[in-house]
Amino acid sequence: MSITYLTIDGVTMPAPVSVSIAQNDLDSENTTRSEGSGIMVRERIRQGVYQCDYSWSNLTDTELSTIVNAIVPESVQVQFWFGKYVTTTMYAAGGSAEMTSAPNGEPRWSYSCTFTEF
Repeated sequence: MSITYLTIDGVTMPAPVSVSIAQNDLDSENTTRSEGSGIMVRERIRQGVYQCDYSWSNLTDTELSTIVNAIVPESVQVQFWFGKYVTTTMYAAGGSAEMTSAPNGEPRWSYSCTFTEF
């Protein structure tokens, strides 16, 4: 079975070298911790919100451009592999690129970004 690790708005991204996926809870503004006892009073409003960190290396200019252009919109439809395919609406929280080499004058890039579920 060949796995497509990340698709953004129907466009397959290059295979990442690293993926970290977390499922987080969102608490309301009413969640507090008592100063006296230290006991938390929690009001969870949503459970299992995906946050996905992706890293790539040795990307060509074209591959880097594919990723960067895909995350420009305010929200994107993302399909990712997490033991099975998960499809959800997410936003990209910035990204960071570093040129790591330039064999034969052609740049190679590393890139990382984080996607958070709406």
